Formats: sequence, structure tokens, C-alpha cells
Amino acid sequence: MSCALGTIVRTADGPCAVENVSQGAWLLGGNDDQPSQMIHPLQRAMLPCVRVRTECGRELVCDRDHVLLGGNVEQIFAAESLRCWVRTFDGGGLVVEVSDVGPVAVVKLGLAAPGVYESNQILSEELAWVT
Repeated sequence: MSCALGTIVRTADGPCAVENVSQGAWLLGGNDDQPSQMIHPLQRAMLPCVRVRTECGRELVCDRDHVLLGGNVEQIFAAESLRCWVRTFDGGGLVVEVSDVGPVAVVKLGLAAPGVYESNQILSEELAWVT
């Protein structure tokens, strides 16, 4: 589950580009979510990615298996999220576009799992850490 370089995540110290998050940082999700600590170093890769866009214009470029959170906290893979309702920092929205963007430079966060975090204002979930 990886986000493209330049994706903005919300940390306890304020918004930050995903590639600049340091080990030990606390990432924030929605108001009802517990902060998640980054316990592993960042991993970088080039992966096939999709662009996910919600009806309210929130947009995220991430790998196809990136996990988004649905309205009932169900896990939705980014590549399969078209016409799904996903949680955002201020409520939620319907996904109206999922398009392939090809290989993109991405970063995988090493959060304590399960870890909910905001990525370009869309809520994502880090599952078990796999190297």
C-alpha cells in the first residue's frame, strides 16, 4: 500500500509530503481514528498506479492495492474503488474516477498496523507490514 511522491499526509506536527515523514512520526486519520506511529523506515519503489478522484475533487495517486476506507470502515482496494463511498478527513465522498497512470515513484509508510492515515485528505489504512 503505497502513495505517490508528493502525497500530503497529516502528522501530529502538521501536513507533510509522504516522502518526508520520518520514523517515529505520528500520522493522523479521521477524528475518530487513533494516531498511527511510523515504526519502520520508508520504502520507495516504482509501481503501477491509479488515480482515484472523488466527487468533491479529492485526488490520490497510489498503487493499485492501496487500501482506502469505506463508509462502514470496510477496506477497498484503490483499483476497485469506482462508485464506492470512501471516508475523507471531513466525512466522505463517492469515487467517480479510477484511471491507470502507469508506473509511478511511490513510498510505503511503515506504520504500526492497522494504521489509519489521511492521504491527500482521503483516509487510507496500512495493513500488516510486509517487506
